[in-house]
Amino acid sequence: MKVGKALLLVMQRWQITKYRLSKVSGVVETTVGKLVNGDLESTAWDKVEKLANGLEKLDPLAKAAFIAALQLPDSTYPSLSDNTIDLFWVRELSENIAAVMAVLDEYKLLDRENIKKLQAKLAENDAESNAIMPTTVEDFLGSRMAQIRRKQDGSTQDA
Repeated sequence: MKVGKALLLVMQRWQITKYRLSKVSGVVETTVGKLVNGDLESTAWDKVEKLANGLEKLDPLAKAAFIAALQLPDSTYPSLSDNTIDLFWVRELSENIAAVMAVLDEYKLLDRENIKKLQAKLAENDAESNAIMPTTVEDFLGSRMAQIRRKQDGSTQDA
């Protein structure tokens, strides 16, 4: 399998951003991006080793999976593409958050009063502001989750 495809597969599974992998591996973020997006089909072996060692710092199994994926034919995962990277953040989609909230509510694990207060505050902010801000609890939580993810990755920008 091509380096980029193998890398994308592992990054998806371990929810690793290009920024984070770049920081732990020492490989420039643009190079990681070009590999993952398919703009760069191969790279020097020392960079492959750096990427593998960076993955190992995050999780030894990620390195093992990367090395194993390199040995697979590309046809193993024909639908894997650069668009697949967006699946990293599927947990931040408001409809998925709504589903999780419904389950938590079913088990009486949500504080309905606090949710109502947050809904009122978001509605108030929406009425007062022309800025693009979350207007539903689900959108607000998704936005906060993305901020936390970027902070954990050490990134100041969206991946």
